[in-house]
Amino acid sequence: MELDERLRWIETRVTSSLKPRAEELKFLFTNEACRIAMFEFCNNEEVKNLYIYSSAPAGKGLMASLTPPQTIREKATLFVKSHSSGKLTRDNIMDEVDVYLPLLSIEMGGSVSSDKLMDLLHRLVANIEVMEGSLKDQVVLPLPSIEVLSEAAAYSSRRPVVIHVLETTVISWIKLIKGTLKLDPDTEVAKKFGLKPGPLDEIEMWSEHLERISMINEQLSSHVAMNIIMNLEDAHSTYAQSFLLVKRDIAKAEQEANDNLQFLSTLLPWFEKLHYTTNSREMVAIFAPLMHTLYLVWAYSRYYHEPKNFLRMLTMLSNEVVARARHLVGENVLDNLLESYASLKDALRVCAAFRGCYLDKKDKADDLNQRKLSEQTGANVDSGGIVWHSKLYTDSLTPKAGKLFARGSTLTDSMNDLESDLWTDSPWPPRNNPCFLSLNNFMERCNDVLELVQTTRHFELLTCAAEVGGAGGDSLDCLVREIHTKFNEAIVSFKQMAHDVLDAEETQHFEREFFAFRSVTRDLEFSLADVLRQSFKQCWDTRAKLRLLEVFEGISGRELVQANLKDILSSMVHDLTQELLSVRKFFEQRKDDPPSHPHLPPVASKVLWLRGLKLHIQQPLTRLGRVSPASLKGDDGWRLRDTCTDLLKDIEKCESETLRQWQNDIQTELRVKLKQPLLITEVESEEKPPILHVNFDPELLLLLREIHYLASGPFNVRLPDAVRVLLRSTDDGLLRSTAARLDTIVSRYNTIMTSMEEYEKPLFERKLAKIDEVLHQGLYEYSWKTLESADFVEHASYLVCDDVHFNLGTVQSNYREICSIADSWSTGGQLDVFTPRDPSLTYPMDKLQGQHNEIFENHKHTIIVGGFRIHALLKSTFEAVQISRASPAWQSYTQHVSDVVLRGLRESTLASLRSMLNQIVTANIAQVSFEDNSSVPILTIRLELIGPQVLFNPTLDENTASLSVQEAVQNWLKDFLGRGDQIKPLDDGRESYATSIKEDEEVLRLVKQITDVVEQNSTECKGFLATFREYAFLWMQDVQRTFEEFLAGNIAAHPRKMNRSELIRSRASVNSEKSRKDKDKDTRRFGN
Repeated sequence: MELDERLRWIETRVTSSLKPRAEELKFLFTNEACRIAMFEFCNNEEVKNLYIYSSAPAGKGLMASLTPPQTIREKATLFVKSHSSGKLTRDNIMDEVDVYLPLLSIEMGGSVSSDKLMDLLHRLVANIEVMEGSLKDQVVLPLPSIEVLSEAAAYSSRRPVVIHVLETTVISWIKLIKGTLKLDPDTEVAKKFGLKPGPLDEIEMWSEHLERISMINEQLSSHVAMNIIMNLEDAHSTYAQSFLLVKRDIAKAEQEANDNLQFLSTLLPWFEKLHYTTNSREMVAIFAPLMHTLYLVWAYSRYYHEPKNFLRMLTMLSNEVVARARHLVGENVLDNLLESYASLKDALRVCAAFRGCYLDKKDKADDLNQRKLSEQTGANVDSGGIVWHSKLYTDSLTPKAGKLFARGSTLTDSMNDLESDLWTDSPWPPRNNPCFLSLNNFMERCNDVLELVQTTRHFELLTCAAEVGGAGGDSLDCLVREIHTKFNEAIVSFKQMAHDVLDAEETQHFEREFFAFRSVTRDLEFSLADVLRQSFKQCWDTRAKLRLLEVFEGISGRELVQANLKDILSSMVHDLTQELLSVRKFFEQRKDDPPSHPHLPPVASKVLWLRGLKLHIQQPLTRLGRVSPASLKGDDGWRLRDTCTDLLKDIEKCESETLRQWQNDIQTELRVKLKQPLLITEVESEEKPPILHVNFDPELLLLLREIHYLASGPFNVRLPDAVRVLLRSTDDGLLRSTAARLDTIVSRYNTIMTSMEEYEKPLFERKLAKIDEVLHQGLYEYSWKTLESADFVEHASYLVCDDVHFNLGTVQSNYREICSIADSWSTGGQLDVFTPRDPSLTYPMDKLQGQHNEIFENHKHTIIVGGFRIHALLKSTFEAVQISRASPAWQSYTQHVSDVVLRGLRESTLASLRSMLNQIVTANIAQVSFEDNSSVPILTIRLELIGPQVLFNPTLDENTASLSVQEAVQNWLKDFLGRGDQIKPLDDGRESYATSIKEDEEVLRLVKQITDVVEQNSTECKGFLATFREYAFLWMQDVQRTFEEFLAGNIAAHPRKMNRSELIRSRASVNSEKSRKDKDKDTRRFGN
């Protein structure tokens, strides 16, 4: 029978676990009940357990059951499904099922007693619990099975075995507790935190140690543990007393851990700030309070007062400082030289600051240590460890205090007890102590790497120097590039080191590679010195040589390069000395007549010239000191510096004398000029109004500019007390602002007086009189020294600038816009249908009338909108001038604006009339050249045969129902003349603008001319119609009859006579034409 894959997996596990015989295994998988149980386990999600065990009697076979057996005689296995598993398949059975075997079993009839088995079982369980707790980094005190021991203790014969099990448990407790309490901080810290622990690791170590002690106390305080100890005490077991001693040790260790953590808690904020900060300045600021707190901990803590423990703390703190400094530097030091240089400087600054703070506090700690030890001079210690004082002149010995470093219950108690305990010698270690080994090695390595980075930065600048031709020639630039290439090869070789350059542990490898790098650098510096020597030959003066040294700055200042260029640098020093002597000679010649600056007053210009001389002197020496400081140390260097110092003293003396003389003269000049009036007038002619000017003396302005420049940077000259008092009452800034505001007031006042028109003056007459009254005070009453000048300026500024000038601007702006609107009626856009037009086109009456209506409406809308805008502008003007509407000034101004509007409407009407007249006249003139189509009339009048009549279309007869040409012309003239009715008159005395326009002589003349021309053209058209009436037989006679006569051969040169009916129709037509001749106004082709 073939097995299911799931049963085959169960078979494999049973075979490997129980090692059954073949017949037992066969019985398991052939028995129907066993197979049902196994399939139920695999298929039913509710079934979680499957038990496979040996059946009774022994040797019959293995059984499978979903329920545990009552007894297990021999072999057994438990299969357990996970809680989340469902139906088992061959794919998930391996992951979802766990297999369990019995851990300890005894066959029936064995030689092991039940007491021995109980003991072994408890030891096994205890070891498992201890191991499990150790894996979780916990201290677990194993507990025996109380139920089992209670059942065994019920029999008096088995009580010794129970006591033995309890004693075994307590012995294991004592071993675990002593192992836990036996704390070696150095080993513990190194084990958990590596070889470079920090101060936070010390706090974490003590926290974990206290946590383990608390865990032990918690377990010992349990009911079961206390019951175990009580049973041992009742049995008078010696282990009960031993355990009491262990509990005292636990309390002692807990007190020590609490004390240490309380002291360390004062350091914790500083440790955390140091650990998490990334800024070097913040680190340096932390060291002082951190070291002071550490000093207090050392002074009051028993534990950290001991040299061994204090050295460990200093070692950790040193490691933390090194780690923070390493973090500042970063990993790839040689990749980014600029950042690495700054970061290395920061790292060294941090380490040096830590060392400096430590050494400062070390002096204080050593003083305290010596003072405490000196206070204890004469103290004796007897064999019992009690401190006694020897009292002179007495025979008694008195104890000083209790036991040495007695424990207190709290930190305060510990500190108070320490003050009364014997002080032990605990000097702070020197800076070269092994506890600072990592710090010292790191600083030494940082200095080496900094030298490496500086050298690299110096040689990297050679690329830029070669690119700009700094060496002075192509061949020299090639040499510079070659030197740079060789240096790059050396630095690449150095970068191939496998370890970090800041790792101070790899000393030999680094020193070997660094020595090789220095050797290559030394040779390259010799080569570069030769290149510079050749480049100096192309420099024409000292400043060019300085510029060359600056191009090669850094590399030119290296010791070997300086040594090889010593003669050239000495020559530069000599040349600079001679240049200083030339400057002295120039200074002596021009100090009384210095060059003037075009934008500065004379005294400030002279002071600036003197300071420029000082800068001219100091700059070369400063540059030389930066690129070649060794050049200023010899005899020539001393001579150069002395010459420079003497010349600078003479220049400074001249400057001080100049300023002193200026300070003595300024008071009188300033007082005189401040008494002048604020304003003056200038009369150009009698016709023009006088021009107002600000009476601000240029000399006063020059004087104030002098004060402004010299009293502020970079001069910062102290003014005399009298001048400062005078300026305090006048306020230099206020004086300048007053002058500036007066310039504005005067400028706008002159603008008002020159731009105001005659029709505008009555609007501002009252305000102008008030302005003249105020300005009169500025002409005769107020001066630059008067304190009330600010009020005068404020009042005048309001009247002139804020009121009249602003409102006049509004009035004039409104007036200009009104004029622009009025002019646009005659110049902007299409005014009528007659202009502009294409002279080659002519239109029928209906289309021409439609265009006229459209243009008329558009222009009418423009005039109406413009009229509303004009009324709004006039209202704005009224609000600006702030006078009564009934005042003559406003009435006169309104009349003037109304005339402007009337003029605009009149010009619009005249433009349309002229355009219409020109079109009519042009049409008459163009009749001769009509065949060329160069200019045709705008209106087309067709002569049409309608029935028996020949009529004009449009008609020239005004008595007909249709619109005649004459009527259309009259309507157009009416529209042109009615434009004045589209705007409400601005002045009250005018009814409408249309009336004034209709009465205008030019308008009447144009209207009459247009009417006459139309009448003339109408008469000519009617005369043209008479020519056609001579041939009336062509449309009046019967066509059929005429054709019959033609067939009969009755053809004559003249048309036949009309019969009676034809004659009557012809005469009726003639009479009709005579009745319309007085009203006809159109032509054959009429247009304008």
